[in-house]
Amino acid sequence: MPRTRPVPSSISPARNGWIGVSDDDDRVGRRRRLARASLAISVLLGAVGGGYFWLAGDLVMAAVVATLLPLAGYWEYTRKLHDIRENARSSAE
Repeated sequence: MPRTRPVPSSISPARNGWIGVSDDDDRVGRRRRLARASLAISVLLGAVGGGYFWLAGDLVMAAVVATLLPLAGYWEYTRKLHDIRENARSSAE
């Protein structure tokens, strides 16, 4: 008798929207991707800004910009994820 393997989630019909997936699941995924993209943009801007000030010779400002922008982006990312979880929890009830 052949063994059956579980279907990977990447090709699962439920993950592709064929059955059992509501619009809320898609909305949550979209909001998580947006939060992750905004974090990536913050990190990228921190690196670019830090590099700019480092090349300009202002090492203190380079360190401040390269530290604060990614930290602020991470704080915003965690806040958005918390909001997404709370909204999903309240809509499930």
